[in-house]
Amino acid sequence: MFMQTAPHHAIVLEGAGDSGKAWAIEYIRKDLNLEIEANPDVLFIEQERFSIAEARTLKERASQSPLGPAQVFIIISERILREAQNALLKLLEEPVPNTHFILIVPSVNELLSTVRSRLTYGGRVSEDLREQTFARTFIEATIGERTRMLEPLIKSKDRTRARNIMDALEAELHEKGVQHNKQALREVVFVRNYLTDTSS
Repeated sequence: MFMQTAPHHAIVLEGAGDSGKAWAIEYIRKDLNLEIEANPDVLFIEQERFSIAEARTLKERASQSPLGPAQVFIIISERILREAQNALLKLLEEPVPNTHFILIVPSVNELLSTVRSRLTYGGRVSEDLREQTFARTFIEATIGERTRMLEPLIKSKDRTRARNIMDALEAELHEKGVQHNKQALREVVFVRNYLTDTSS
């Protein structure tokens, strides 16, 4: 079970990086009342795989006091490696005053329980309308039609869009009934986990 025991300085969002980034920008502007453009206290870190090296760099940067009223670090990653997560534990638990973290990942289940316990869950970010339409059409399509729909995605190897489609499919299946779509939802989870593998 996901714990929401951590203070509001550290938030985790599930979903696509682009949608999550838009949410983070809105949150920083409205809730934290910070400017984003040309603000050295707002740092976006976008890495497909967030490694121990990135974690150490972040720790060093986040150990400094903000130049203005607050500093925010936004980590957008398909996969945060276990070693990197362990390196972030102390930072998330005892940050420098007026320091905020926003993590945007495909699924909170990919995070260590020790990391999850230090984060406040911000929810799953809403999907792109294009992907919602794709998901609805895909669910109603025949096997042959589904194969044709996926061909351009497979050729382009666009993992970000594939993840967006999985999120949209999950939302549509939930709306149509969890009990009725149990097996389909299991398959969505399987594919989403497969997409985190760098060889996929």
